[in-house]
Amino acid sequence: MDPISVKKQEFLQKYNFDYSKEIAISKAINASVQHNLLYSSSATNKEKKDIKTYWGSCLEEVGDEFKKDVSVKTYEYIVEQLKRGMNRKFGPLFDNGSKHGSMFRISHSQKSISVYVKHLWCMGVIGEPKICPIDRIILSSTGAKKKRDVSWGCVNSIDVHRRKFAYIVEESAKNNLSTAVWELLKFTI
Repeated sequence: MDPISVKKQEFLQKYNFDYSKEIAISKAINASVQHNLLYSSSATNKEKKDIKTYWGSCLEEVGDEFKKDVSVKTYEYIVEQLKRGMNRKFGPLFDNGSKHGSMFRISHSQKSISVYVKHLWCMGVIGEPKICPIDRIILSSTGAKKKRDVSWGCVNSIDVHRRKFAYIVEESAKNNLSTAVWELLKFTI
C-alpha cells in the first residue's frame, strides 16, 4: 500500500472506523463547533438537534457535488451558500455573543464541509479534493505562524478564508504535495 493510502487508513481508523457517512457528518459538525462558538444560550437541545439534522443533510448534498471535480472557486461558493442558508434558517439560534459575530460563520461552514469531504476522500467515495480542512493547528504549520495569522474561528469572509488557504497552498507547494495530501500528512503526525 502506498504511503498516502496508509495515512488515509490511519485517519479512518482513528476517526471513522466503520467508514460511515453518518459518522463523517457527525465528526464534521463537531469539528466545526469544537473551538468555535455557535449556539445561543437559549437554544434548546431539540433546536440544536434540528440544526444538526439540517446541517447534515446539507453536507450530504455537498458530498454529492464532490463526486465531480470541484474547483476551489466552486468550493468557495458552496462554503458561502451553506453559511447563508444556515443563517437564513436558524439565525436567531446562533446569537451566542461571540466577538467574531453571532452567526454561522465562514469558519463553521468551511470546517464542516472540508472535514466531511476529507472523510469521503479517505473512504474512497470521491477523488482527491483541491481543498482541505483549515484550523489553527494546520495554519501553525505554515507561514501564517510567522505572520501571527493562525486564528481561525473568527473567519467570516471569503477573502480572509482565501488569505489563510493561500498559506496552505504555499506550504504544500514547497513540499511538492497537493493541499489535501499535505494536510493529511500534517494532521496524522
